[in-house]
Amino acid sequence: GMLLASGYARLPHMIRSYEFLNLEGRKFSTSRNWGINSDEALEFFPADYWRYYLASILPEHSDSDFSLQEFQKAVNSDLNDTLGNLCHRCLTFAKNNYGGNAPQPLPEGEWSEGDQKFAQAIRGTPDKVAALMHEYKLQQALREAMELARKANKAFNDGEPWKNVKGSDAGKAQAATTVYLCLNALHSLAIMLHPFTPASCEKISKFLACKGATEEGWKTAAEMAVAPGAKLNLENLAPVFTKIEDSQVQALREKLEARTKK
Repeated sequence: GMLLASGYARLPHMIRSYEFLNLEGRKFSTSRNWGINSDEALEFFPADYWRYYLASILPEHSDSDFSLQEFQKAVNSDLNDTLGNLCHRCLTFAKNNYGGNAPQPLPEGEWSEGDQKFAQAIRGTPDKVAALMHEYKLQQALREAMELARKANKAFNDGEPWKNVKGSDAGKAQAATTVYLCLNALHSLAIMLHPFTPASCEKISKFLACKGATEEGWKTAAEMAVAPGAKLNLENLAPVFTKIEDSQVQALREKLEARTKK
């Protein structure tokens, strides 16, 4: 009724509601000073860290709990060790072995069975994530995207480009194919994960010299958009994420507890 009275032209066609979110097993409370405000949250950790974990525990069907220990675990394991590790090892390898360019892979008809399955995952995951997003299934969309990051890390490990690049011509060709596919997985991930971790994904897209999560960019998420020979932007290559230390979590916990005693 308020929107109609305001003259706002576009009314919502669907309203998605959630259950309650607690903090360390307790309800948020202004009277008891129990909670984390957005401004002070950013004093401790980047916005993308908070966004990622909050999206992963959305109380879609029942109440959920924000645990500082699980927050640290999710950031360190998922963002740093999975996505961040894939990004840094793949881009560093391209910088050191291919002059900062995307390598020339084998013709697709000569790809191994593992490479073909990995390519299918790269091409198929964006449509799955988009469909889940349109259905407001944000947790599932996030998990689906992160699963591609895990597959990419496995493909990099299984492909052993650090070993093959020093071997025969066949080995070098396989190394190039592995890195090429992982670069394209990174491109897809930077687009699919942008709604959850926008600042980090924009860094990845910049490293890849790709459009990122624009409307045009989404159309390329299911394609091998990082073409062979493409010049990457790796002059200022640096880790996208850093781990949360125990001391940082303890400092935040102490601040929260101190407030409730005032």
